Amino acid sequence: NVFAGNYYTALKGEKEITIKLNDKYNELGAKATDKEGNDISNKIEIDSEVDTTKKGTYKVYYSIGNYINVRYVTVE
Repeated sequence: NVFAGNYYTALKGEKEITIKLNDKYNELGAKATDKEGNDISNKIEIDSEVDTTKKGTYKVYYSIGNYINVRYVTVE
C-alpha cells in the first residue's frame, strides 16, 4: 500500500505484466481506502491504451485525487 495524502492505494496483481500477442488483456484494477479505512476503490479512474494486436509496452494509469499509480503491460 502507498499512502497518498488522504488515500492508501495498491495495484491488484503485479506492477508489470507480460502477455502474448493477440491474447486478451484482463484489467486487474487497483484498490484504495481513505484515512478511516473506508473502501473508495470505485473512485479510482483507469486510463489504459493496451493494444494486444501490437507488440510493445503499454502503461495503465490508476488515478485518485492527485495520486497516479502505473502498471506496465508488455505485449510480445
